[in-house]
Amino acid sequence: MGEGDGKKPTYHFDRNAPEYRSQFKQITAEMHAKCPMAWSETYGGHWVAAGSHEVFELARCPAVSNDHDIHNERRG
Repeated sequence: MGEGDGKKPTYHFDRNAPEYRSQFKQITAEMHAKCPMAWSETYGGHWVAAGSHEVFELARCPAVSNDHDIHNERRG
């Protein structure tokens, strides 16, 4: 875990890495304790939410998660 540019916590998170499955409990515990919401540079960069409060808030945020299908492309 690092502080990156000083504005956002960073964490090297790669759910496709071989050790992700075997070290899941340790990775999750570290993220919960140190950075429940962090930026990861893997795969072009993305946010990772590990804390239950953070995941819940993201799920409720209409700017992040919505069902507005302006092109009528979704099927499911």
